[in-house]
Amino acid sequence: MAGEIESKDQDTDEGKITTSWLRELSLSSAHEDKWRKRAKKVIDRYRDEAADDEDNRKSRFNILFSNTEVLRGVIYQKSPIPDVRRRFLDRDPVGREAAQVLQRALAYCADSYDFDGVMAGIVEDYLLPGRGVARVKYIPSYAPMQNEESGEPLMDAESGEPVQEVIYETVETEYVEWEMFRMSPAKRWSKVRWVAFGELLTRDELKAQFGKKGAKCTLDWKPKDKEEENDDMFKRALVWSIWDKTSKKVHVVCKGLPGERLAVQDDPLNLEQFFPCPKPVYSIKNTNTMIPVPEYAQYQDQALELDNLTARIDALTDGLRRRGVYDAAYPELAKLASAGDDEFVPIEKFVNLAEKGGLAAALYESPIEGIAKVLVQLMDQREAVKQIIYEVTGIADIVRGVSNSSETLGAQELKARYANSRTGPRQKDIQIFARDLFRLKAEIISEKFSPQTLAIMTGFDRAQN
Repeated sequence: MAGEIESKDQDTDEGKITTSWLRELSLSSAHEDKWRKRAKKVIDRYRDEAADDEDNRKSRFNILFSNTEVLRGVIYQKSPIPDVRRRFLDRDPVGREAAQVLQRALAYCADSYDFDGVMAGIVEDYLLPGRGVARVKYIPSYAPMQNEESGEPLMDAESGEPVQEVIYETVETEYVEWEMFRMSPAKRWSKVRWVAFGELLTRDELKAQFGKKGAKCTLDWKPKDKEEENDDMFKRALVWSIWDKTSKKVHVVCKGLPGERLAVQDDPLNLEQFFPCPKPVYSIKNTNTMIPVPEYAQYQDQALELDNLTARIDALTDGLRRRGVYDAAYPELAKLASAGDDEFVPIEKFVNLAEKGGLAAALYESPIEGIAKVLVQLMDQREAVKQIIYEVTGIADIVRGVSNSSETLGAQELKARYANSRTGPRQKDIQIFARDLFRLKAEIISEKFSPQTLAIMTGFDRAQN
């Protein structure tokens, strides 16, 4: 009876813990709900999703796409190179060799697992939604241990399963989609209690990772364009891995299994700051909140004005045609508009036409001078609006910084200062974020990797021999 009561209490506690974390996730989502809706609109504008709706198509100037592509290339230009060195360059051969091994291991991991691809996603989120997030993952590879004498697999006495040993290790950098990241509301990163990473899993993936619990989990997610369909092929379970800094535990929960956690694990990486991700990189910083602000919001009004001007220019351009009327008594004049070079159109009553004043009297062209003047004014106004947007985004500084080989050294240095005045801090934001990722990976390599893995990865033993 005592065992039965204890089991019920455990089930009740498990349900309360799971419910509590699901509520935390819901509150965090609500806290950033306004930003998420705005970010979705910004990304739709960047991708010009309205282009698919031909019936309601409106001429626009996609300045957001243009600005993003320019800044993307300026902010992140080349792959970072890890540089590991001792803080104080004392005579310490062991420390020097350890730094070399760690530097080689970091370089190997960066080259092997598409670090540039991760950073490309970070830069895009930095420029569009306004916040970029990435995490590090320690991934060991296992194989059954064998008896050295018999060569038979070693079996665990309690579980009866083969004893596994780590034969290789790696640490990967993973881009985190802006929609798949949650954290406890806070004003500063140091006050954040927990972070959560979302992942969409199929039934087979749930079973492989969580066994029987995965089999019980309801698949409660579908793409928005497939929500009305009954086909289960598109169904997934949205699983959240919550890294709780307070308890130093990782809780895995899902709405499809509200009564219990899919998994719980004590601090798996033993990182100094616990979280497997550095501080997110923000495009627009605010000391009073960590809710991002899309950069597009700073010049949205000017972008809409630019769209309106473009629509008016297109409408007037469409009306800027050579049109007119002619005297119906001379139907041959209809062929005159399509006549080629050195081609003459015969007119039967030419003498009468000449007596009435010739072509000037029989043809009348619709005036287009007024439309042309309006077009010039609209184009000038559009350029002025673009210049305002460039000033807001810092692209104007990049343009000012473009130098010419014929210019003097002083002029080129002055332009370089213009170019760096706005882009320099942004480049530094991305550089610091990449550095922090390398630091987390270095910490995991130092704590987790075996000497055998490091030797395979860096070739350091062979270099010494």
